[in-house]
Amino acid sequence: MRFVIYGAGGIGCAIGARLFEAEQDVLLIARGAHLEATRATGLRFITPTQDVRLRVPVVGHPAEAGLRDGDVVMLCVKSHQTEAALRTLRDVAGDELPVVCCQNGVANERGAIRRFRRVYGMVVVVPAEHLVPGEVVHAAEGPAGVLDIGKYPTGVDATAKAVAAALAEAGFSSRPDAAIMRQKYAKLLANLGNAVQAACHEVPREIMRLLRSEALECYAAAGIDCATAQETRERLSTGIRALPVAGREGHRGSTECATRHRQHRNGLSQRRDRAAWKAAQRAHAGQRRPATHRQPLGAGRFARRQLQPVRIDGRNRGGASRTAAPIGRWA
Repeated sequence: MRFVIYGAGGIGCAIGARLFEAEQDVLLIARGAHLEATRATGLRFITPTQDVRLRVPVVGHPAEAGLRDGDVVMLCVKSHQTEAALRTLRDVAGDELPVVCCQNGVANERGAIRRFRRVYGMVVVVPAEHLVPGEVVHAAEGPAGVLDIGKYPTGVDATAKAVAAALAEAGFSSRPDAAIMRQKYAKLLANLGNAVQAACHEVPREIMRLLRSEALECYAAAGIDCATAQETRERLSTGIRALPVAGREGHRGSTECATRHRQHRNGLSQRRDRAAWKAAQRAHAGQRRPATHRQPLGAGRFARRQLQPVRIDGRNRGGASRTAAPIGRWA
């Protein structure tokens, strides 16, 4: 069995590197500067226990991969890239190639099953990040993360068992799961705060609680089953051992990694300075203070009326509500 990692970023390279170290046959499909750096000097693989360069074979396109019987494609691209990746794979290799959707989200498998006969879902809990071309940091060891696999939509076959066994030998916690989408829908709940994290760098607990509650209501209305919080906690308690990596900040999710990578490309600091960030927030708040805070005492009745909300129910059209509290206008 050869593992073809299509989308060799943080997750793909972490999986590919550990499989390669376990003497599995591995091929990475990468692009851009990351492809060039990996080809030139090998993949720098940094973990809590090692910092090595691995000469993992790498190509830039599936057409260069020489796809053949016995290959298993680990699809690790972002979900918005899945459609194009699936079209390319089908054009190059036909519809018999086993495709493992090693991705967050629950729509990738539906797209894959339209083009390939054998599709597998995989739940991914692997603390890996890729910010520098040719380099991946994987902040876990013994076990290195959860990579359970099952046929889509349900079931387990010999390929799923073989993939799980190879990943387990490489240091991951990987089990065949006939109802793998239950775990993937549960993981989706954990990803609900990604947009908030990208904008604010953190997700307030109450906001996350509300997001999760609404999502569960949607699941119930649609008849979608997902693993319970207790099931997820129990699986993670034995499936991953996150550890610090010397000289590196704590692990960030892929959303924040992508944000920081864009900042790095634009010449901004890689290390977030929280003190400066808070100072900027305070300065911004001072510039955007509501006009009511600057209203001098004794201002005329007309000025005060301008700060009142206008009633539009027809009973006081054109005038101000006498019962409404004053509101500020942004300067």
